[in-house]
Amino acid sequence: MIMEEPKLIDLKEIKDSRGSFTKIYNSTWQKEDLDSNNIHEIYITSSRKNVIRGIHFQIPPFEQKKYITCIEGTVLDVLIDLRKNGNYGKIFVNYLSEENPQTLEVPSGFGHGFLSISEFAKLTYGVTSSYSPKHDVGIRWDSIGYDWLEIKNPIVSDRDLDHPVFEEFITPF
Repeated sequence: MIMEEPKLIDLKEIKDSRGSFTKIYNSTWQKEDLDSNNIHEIYITSSRKNVIRGIHFQIPPFEQKKYITCIEGTVLDVLIDLRKNGNYGKIFVNYLSEENPQTLEVPSGFGHGFLSISEFAKLTYGVTSSYSPKHDVGIRWDSIGYDWLEIKNPIVSDRDLDHPVFEEFITPF
């Protein structure tokens, strides 16, 4: 079995006098694996500058592949591989922005977080399983060995501060 890695998909943005149009998801991107790529839910999240969200993921049997697009502003997007047979603990970092339209495809088994580096940022998420509060978990953002641009005083939710540290996490993936 080939282990999927995160990948950036360049998007075509069409601009004219009215504004722009961008397709952020197409089910044919992964023709060989269409069943597991069916989008079940789509979310929009907005964040002020210096907000860190994450590290979030859902555990089996509600694990999710995610398709993430920044539609406003700029974020530093951070993934950590949580798969036993993958590159466990490897960190993947990308900048996502409205200026460079891309969709980040995140395989299941990865934790996801981001830092809003613009005054305001808005992301869309398409996910391949429905939200399950019982299976929605996380890891503390500051325990994965990444410096997050050495940000001072980030804005982090109480929920994200209460996540266990990476060293204590036992992966189900």
